[in-house]
Amino acid sequence: MGMEDVEHFDEALRRMTAMYFPKQPASKVRQYLRETRKPSNMSVEEYVARLHQINELIQFLPPPNNRLTNHELREIVESNMPAVWQKKYDESGQDYETLEELVAYSRHAEQKRNKKQGNAPRKWCEFHKSRSHDTSECRAKNKSKEEAHFMDVEVTETCYKLQHRGVRRRHVAQAAPDGGPTSHACSNAQGKRPNCQLRRPSHHGTASVHPASKRQVSISESLG
Repeated sequence: MGMEDVEHFDEALRRMTAMYFPKQPASKVRQYLRETRKPSNMSVEEYVARLHQINELIQFLPPPNNRLTNHELREIVESNMPAVWQKKYDESGQDYETLEELVAYSRHAEQKRNKKQGNAPRKWCEFHKSRSHDTSECRAKNKSKEEAHFMDVEVTETCYKLQHRGVRRRHVAQAAPDGGPTSHACSNAQGKRPNCQLRRPSHHGTASVHPASKRQVSISESLG
């Protein structure tokens, strides 16, 4: 391949990138790097190395394709470090001017954090997929379990009580003859409405009410 072919290839590549790339892609990449925080599972050195790698690729984008300077990279690392590190960095009163000094400080903070986490048992919550707390300590998951358990017990006990009362009702109805003490009307033959001590207001006398009728009202109210 001669020099002419290389020049033609480079020109074709420039035209293709200008046609298919968005407007000012280098500016968008630089803005992306400024807003990208360090992942929790990535070390400081890996994060900075990745910044350098992406920064070197900016020069292959359509112009203007100026790369970030070391000072700009330092500002990115400082603004995107964990909030705890930023707080301690501000409280220390230090102001590292170079990227290398800031990386050294961040590496020290990272080693200190890893040592502290190594002494403590590692936590993991299956509900939130997070290491901030353990599954056994998860309030959201435990709360949902308690509510479900409470609901199951409440429904079970209610069904059991209604079924038990229904059986007792049938036994009382079978034991009482027609027209016996359990049979009564809301109004007597004379149309009067005597006072009833079990149902107020009522249309029957106290002597004509059997306790089974009272249980029937309770069951009806429970079912209602």
